Amino acid sequence: MYSQNVRSNIIILRAVTRVSQGSRVEKLNKVYKTNIVKSVSQKCQLQHKMKLEVMFCKKGALKYISHLDIVRLFQRTIRRAGLPVTLSQGFTPHYKIGFSNALKLGVESEGERAVFTIDNWMDPEVFKNRMNEKLPEGIKVLECKKRF
Repeated sequence: MYSQNVRSNIIILRAVTRVSQGSRVEKLNKVYKTNIVKSVSQKCQLQHKMKLEVMFCKKGALKYISHLDIVRLFQRTIRRAGLPVTLSQGFTPHYKIGFSNALKLGVESEGERAVFTIDNWMDPEVFKNRMNEKLPEGIKVLECKKRF
């Protein structure tokens, strides 16, 4: 049903999910004569992602800013605040941010939503404060909470 390479990769991945101690990693590397198990297990241990759901408002002169400009504004804010937002894997990495539906141009809002994927654990209040320090007048993060 599966080729030999696919079967061996499935066995290695099953073994990696059970690996928790370094000595077991070394045993598996000897059995499979490879360092794949060690590198895959290290990557699995490093990937601790957290999602934060942010509610923000858009008022005043910034109600004339388009949705695409809001996305760029948040990307600049993340960069300036030095927040550990996850980057996509690929040739041109982008921040992993998800926004709710776009509003019409010229409409103020009190409850826009965005979801940020963070590399490490971060207190939602710290995230909110650091964002508000760097956002321009007219946009403010009202609420920030963990999303599961």
